[in-house]
Amino acid sequence: MKQILSYLLCYLLWVINGALGLLGIDITWRVLAGFCFLRLNPWALRAVDKWSIFLLGLVWLIFVVVCEDYYREGVHQGKLWPRFARVTVVEGFLVGIGYAVQSFM
Repeated sequence: MKQILSYLLCYLLWVINGALGLLGIDITWRVLAGFCFLRLNPWALRAVDKWSIFLLGLVWLIFVVVCEDYYREGVHQGKLWPRFARVTVVEGFLVGIGYAVQSFM
């Protein structure tokens, strides 16, 4: 029963990091679009818009898959909380950088 609860917690934490990753993608896209509005013509801006959504979504999908495997191994090894903390701190740092860049634009 304890192992089942550990795996449920693993997937709950995985969902939290997935949502934080989506927030990071949204912020990254806004920063990227902000830089593009300053320097690109409409054709290039449209291309950056379409491809950035595709590429950032692909990066997010890869992150979610790798993160799920990382958390499941953490449950197996008894290191779920340190792994969750490590991933969340890195994501929070990247989101914070995105917010800082966005506020200076």
